[in-house]
Amino acid sequence: NNSSVLIQNTLLITSIQFTKDQIAKIDRTKVLNIIAPYLQVVVENAFEDFRQLKYFYGPAVSLIQQSGFKGCYGLYHLFAPNLREISKYALINCFSLSNITLENVEIVELNCFDGCRSLQAIVNKKAKSLDLKALQGIDSLFSIEFQQVSEVQNTLEANNLKYVNMPNIPLDAINSKSKIDNSGYHPSQKELFSFKPTASTNLNILLSRSKLSPSTNLRGAILQNIEEIPQKCFAQSLQLMFVHCQNVQIINSEAFEFCKALRSFHSRKLRSVKSSAFYGCISLHFSKSFENITELNCNSFAFCQSFITIKLNLAVKLAEKSFYYCKALLRVECPRCEVIDQAVFKGCENLQSIVGATTESGWLKLKTDRLQLQEVLFVEFEERKHFRLRVDKMSLQTKLICKIQKYFE
Repeated sequence: NNSSVLIQNTLLITSIQFTKDQIAKIDRTKVLNIIAPYLQVVVENAFEDFRQLKYFYGPAVSLIQQSGFKGCYGLYHLFAPNLREISKYALINCFSLSNITLENVEIVELNCFDGCRSLQAIVNKKAKSLDLKALQGIDSLFSIEFQQVSEVQNTLEANNLKYVNMPNIPLDAINSKSKIDNSGYHPSQKELFSFKPTASTNLNILLSRSKLSPSTNLRGAILQNIEEIPQKCFAQSLQLMFVHCQNVQIINSEAFEFCKALRSFHSRKLRSVKSSAFYGCISLHFSKSFENITELNCNSFAFCQSFITIKLNLAVKLAEKSFYYCKALLRVECPRCEVIDQAVFKGCENLQSIVGATTESGWLKLKTDRLQLQEVLFVEFEERKHFRLRVDKMSLQTKLICKIQKYFE
């Protein structure tokens, strides 16, 4: 296929159009990043069920048709600054989608964001009218900005909505239930993700034994001296994006259950993860903090849809349903495990490789070699524009030379 090439785990699309037939030839389980500098339209069902896809770069994309990214559970960043229209169901069940360029979108159809559990902030400068039902299904939504909207239909039932900037629309026409604050400063997602705690950080959060309110607007937690996270402590904290707790050793049952926007977790000493501790953390990235866990329990990481690779250096035994229905999971590395039961990875339909262990009854054909995965592009992709112009110029010159040669022949 001369319009696309798969390099490691990055799919490079070089054409302005990409058809369903072309997409059907691609092994979607190998695609972690898509770079499409010329693509103009994401056609209907184009990248449906690309479970492992994390990053999409499409600077020329103006339209995402129906179900274009449906079921891309792990899609975290969608860069499309020229996007003008989003069709219905275009991004349905993109559970991990946290960063998308919506500034220039003019048409937002109903149900396009259904199941986008991690999207927290929307900024738009071009839309003139908006049916607020189009934003339903975004559990974590806490900030919206539509600078030019002068007409709205329906109201937005978003219990966590806190910040609104729609100067042409009265607040009670948007949401009559939430306590909206449109005067104070709040940190952007970029600021939060780039924040790195240092030794001088003096912010400490004292944990009580009671569960935090699900409606809390807590977006990050830095726990300097805590060694154990209590049961259900952060459960259903829908805005929680990162947790830095370098001394935590034990995470009790349901501590982070349904923290759907939780992306980053850091601890140098984590050893025990109790049952359902990270159940339903659909945006969570498997980091080095989890590599030295020695104790896992039932449903410890169930429905963590952004896990692609797992490495457990010290675990000897994996509990039943530890990684239940982690559908994006491709590779498991556990050098000390002797036997792994099929129930541990029930529902992990794309699992291809387990390194360093044997399985009961041969339920999975093991690969002895490691599955090579290119590092996922979590930061923005910067296109070499001058290089592209040179390539385009050389292409024109080549065509001209071919025509001249053909003429003299």
